[in-house]
Amino acid sequence: MKKILFINQNPPIKSISKVAYALSILLEYPSDYLYLINNFIDLKCDINGNNIEFVDKAINFSNHNLFTTYSIKIPTQSIVNIGNDILNLILNLINDGYYVHGIANLIDYYDRSYLIYGYDDDKKILHTINHVKEGFYGKSILTYDNYLNSLKLNDKNSYIGFIRKLNNNTHNVSILDIKGQIQNYAYIHNDSSILQGKNVFKKQIELLSNTKKYEKIEMKPFNILVEHKRLMADRIKYLIYTKGLDQKYLQKYQNIIKKAVYINNSCKMYNNSLNNKQIPLIQNNIQLLLKEEFLILDEIIESYNSKKI
Repeated sequence: MKKILFINQNPPIKSISKVAYALSILLEYPSDYLYLINNFIDLKCDINGNNIEFVDKAINFSNHNLFTTYSIKIPTQSIVNIGNDILNLILNLINDGYYVHGIANLIDYYDRSYLIYGYDDDKKILHTINHVKEGFYGKSILTYDNYLNSLKLNDKNSYIGFIRKLNNNTHNVSILDIKGQIQNYAYIHNDSSILQGKNVFKKQIELLSNTKKYEKIEMKPFNILVEHKRLMADRIKYLIYTKGLDQKYLQKYQNIIKKAVYINNSCKMYNNSLNNKQIPLIQNNIQLLLKEEFLILDEIIESYNSKKI
C-alpha cells in the first residue's frame, strides 16, 4: 500500500530558513506565510540564564487557522522500544490526510524542519521534504529504518507534529500591524530574562568579551543569528508580495544573510584556532551587521510613514 499527499511545487514564498522551509511547501497564498512565522517558528536559546529570542510574535491570528494540528513528545531513550508504533501511527495519519512535521536537530540549534507527505509500504520508504545537504533542501526518500534511526539522534525534547490543511483560509494584516512588528523587533525594551532586537546583538558581543583564553565560543546564539536573518528575508518577501514593498530590500537582506554567515564561520574558525586576536574582529563585524540591518528596517518603517507602499 502507498499514499502520497499533495505538496505545492511552487509555493508563493518558499522559505530559505531551515526552520520553515518544509512547511512553506504547503502554503498556497503569500498571505499564509505570516501565519507560519507566528505559529511554527521559534528562534531562542538560554545562555547563562538569559533567554535569547529573536522572533517577536506580536501579530495574533486568533480566529484563523491554516492547519489542524497536534504533536507528541518523543523521548529519545524510548525510540528503540516504540519505533514500530510511531511508524504505524505516521502511516495511519497520512492515510487520513495528515502531513508529518518534525524537527531533525535541536542540539546545535540548527533546527532542520522536515515534512513527510507520503509512503510506500511495499518499498518501506517515506517521501519527505528534507535537508539534503548543507544549505539545501529538497525532496528525499528515507527508508523506515533510516527515519527511526534519525529520531534516536535527536534532542530529548524533539517532537513530531501532525498537520492537516484547512481549505480557503487566507490571512491578511494591515500595514500598521506589520510596522508595529518591525518596530517591536528593532526597539523593544527587554526585561531581565528575555533579550530581543538590538539587545541580542549586545549579548553576543558580551559573550565574546567574556570568552576566556583557550575557551570555545558557544555557537547556539550565532547559529540563531543566521537563521533569523534568513527568516527576516522571508518576511521581506511577504511584504513584497502582499504589501508592494520594493524588491531592493530583499537584495539588501540577502547581503545581511551573507554577513551573518561570515560571522558564524568566523566563530567556527576561532573554535578551531583559539586565537584570541580574532575576537575583536568578530565583535566589530557584529556591530557593523547591527547598524546595517537597522538602517534597512528604518528605511522600511519610513516607507510606510511616507505611504510609498
